[in-house]
Amino acid sequence: MDSLMFVPILVVGFAASLGLTPLSRVLALRFGVVDKPNQRDDLVSYSP
Repeated sequence: MDSLMFVPILVVGFAASLGLTPLSRVLALRFGVVDKPNQRDDLVSYSP
């Protein structure tokens, strides 16, 4: 098989992850799917 055949798959995968990461962050914050730090946690900020 020609290895150049896989380049479009890699490009589409990279573009999809680049575009969907900010969207998933917005959705996680909107629906409250994040760990909010309290007095007992060592967390400094929110983390999904």
